[in-house]
Amino acid sequence: MKIQSLYTSGDICGFRKNNQCLHENNSLLEQDTKSNSLSNRIYDNSQTKINILFLAEILDLINDAVIITDTEYKVTYWNHKAEKLYGIKTTEIIGEILTVAFEPLWSYSQQQQAYTDALEQYGFWKGENIHLKKNGEKIYVDSSIFVLEEKFCGFLWIIKDLDNIYYERSLRQIAEYKVKEQSTLIDFTRDAILMLNFDGEIIFCNEGGYRTYGWESSQMHGKNIRQILYDDSSLPQIEFALNKVLENGEWYGELYHLCKNGQKIILEARWILIRDNQDNPQSILTAATDITEKKQLETQFLRTQRLQSIGSLATGIAHDLNNILTPILAVAQLLPLKLPCINENTKGLLNIVLDNCKRGSDLIKQILVFARGAETQYMNLQVGHILVEVARVIRQTFPKSMEICMDISTRELWMVFADATQLHQVLMNLCLNARDAMANGGTLTLAIGNFFIDENHAGIHLDANVGPYVVVTISDTGCGIQTENLGRIFEPFFTTKELGKGTGLGLSTVLGIIKSHGGFVDVCSEVDRGTCFKIYLPAVESIEKVEFSELEPTQGIEELILVVDDEKTILEMTKTSLEAYNYRVLIAKDGIEAITLLSQHEYKIKAVLIDFIMPILDTKITISTLKKINPQVPIIIMSGLASDEVITKTSSSDFQAFLAKPFTTWELLSTLKQVINQSK
Repeated sequence: MKIQSLYTSGDICGFRKNNQCLHENNSLLEQDTKSNSLSNRIYDNSQTKINILFLAEILDLINDAVIITDTEYKVTYWNHKAEKLYGIKTTEIIGEILTVAFEPLWSYSQQQQAYTDALEQYGFWKGENIHLKKNGEKIYVDSSIFVLEEKFCGFLWIIKDLDNIYYERSLRQIAEYKVKEQSTLIDFTRDAILMLNFDGEIIFCNEGGYRTYGWESSQMHGKNIRQILYDDSSLPQIEFALNKVLENGEWYGELYHLCKNGQKIILEARWILIRDNQDNPQSILTAATDITEKKQLETQFLRTQRLQSIGSLATGIAHDLNNILTPILAVAQLLPLKLPCINENTKGLLNIVLDNCKRGSDLIKQILVFARGAETQYMNLQVGHILVEVARVIRQTFPKSMEICMDISTRELWMVFADATQLHQVLMNLCLNARDAMANGGTLTLAIGNFFIDENHAGIHLDANVGPYVVVTISDTGCGIQTENLGRIFEPFFTTKELGKGTGLGLSTVLGIIKSHGGFVDVCSEVDRGTCFKIYLPAVESIEKVEFSELEPTQGIEELILVVDDEKTILEMTKTSLEAYNYRVLIAKDGIEAITLLSQHEYKIKAVLIDFIMPILDTKITISTLKKINPQVPIIIMSGLASDEVITKTSSSDFQAFLAKPFTTWELLSTLKQVINQSK
């Protein structure tokens, strides 16, 4: 950098170097013919003083310490910055030798000679050194000394405070580091952070925003959020948010956003109005957190709560419905006994009543299982029967545009050891998915067959073992599954359905149930062609097929039985049924009457049938009191509730048998005969 000096005439001339004067354009102006000695370039001191007054006001504006000395280093000018830097007032230093500018480790003569030699040879001196304040404190400075030309006589000192420079530099570095750190944190956060102008155009987007929405930087910058982040249904809410943030300075709420791949996600958004130094609105800062998964969990939790509520409601309804079905079932069985001369047509009608009562009872049990959950009951069963029942349900409930086909390859299907309710749930889930995949209709095929897995086939499926399997196939002609999604369909909460139309738990539940049965699931799909699920369940070997048929009910030998129920029709029909098979019966409509009757007859009563839910006196207390009167009397609990719920609410030692309503005459008599024989 070329430092320049101002002549009194107004011309600008460069400082002298090697006895030459350079013009502003670096051209050689003149060759100095004077002596090389400094003394030849010194003028009367009075001229220097006149020019210092001229420059004083300008030099006081400079941020550095500016000092002018004569050739003997006596101070002739001292600006305000110099006063602050050294702590010496102008009146104290004018005319004094500038000893504060000499290194404290050097002698005055050594320092003066070093300055003089440099100025004599080069016309300037520059370097970093140590100066002293008035109080003796050392300061580190950057000094530049120049020879004043022509009418000026002496040296110009420009001194920069290095401590202040380093401090400012340190502040700048700290500020730059904080900016970099904050920028890193903004990019590191998972939240989508956007800066918008008032038209909704994106000024800035962090890395979290790119990850959330799936767009590249170049695809988002300058774009309007209405075009790339929201669909038409969300625009009214966006306008509302913009108005609120301009009105109140902030807005909080949930928004449905649109990703690049078309997927809708839910974000918890916070919008804040940014203002400039004059407090004028400048832009809008938005931060949004993806809460889609959280919302799915909340939905699942609420669904679970609803199911619990439905379960509680279903329990009461099931109890009442079973109480209604019990006398109907009893009448349908008693009429042929009371009216032996009825024709075959009438008997057929009674059988229809009987079958539909049993069917209604099974339906109630199924509702209880799905609504409240029941204990797992594994048994040897025929999967074909479950598949037929599922087919019957979906034919009645699925749209008529769907064709339901059944394919049973053999009538001699192998048995499996499984829980019927869980298998029913698996098949219904797969059929529901197939229905959703065929919005415009199609063909749903349910097939079942026997299949033996050899070593080669077992090597293909990790969960397969060599041996016999029963294979259930559910196939549709729907939209199919994308290849990239096929590997994720069994993940919990993964769904390709629209928001609110699927939880992503159906197939994960299917896989969990089948694996718990020792089986595995195979799936293949083709887009726009359909999907096929194959359920492999290990077959049970060496199982003898036993045909079940109800035996003829056994007659009583006039044993006295106490029946306790608050439903009058059940009391009457149970009494009639027992009396028809040679039993004597006492009836009580509540616990107090039951205790009174047992006290009167004591050991003459051979068994007590009591409803689980009784008025006035709780059933558990009633049973406890009855046992105190006659510890040997067997107790049979009748209930329209599930057996596991009864066992949970009572001790298993309090009763000897459980009779589920509605019950057939054979179930009533066989249970009664069993407990009487055990009590002997």
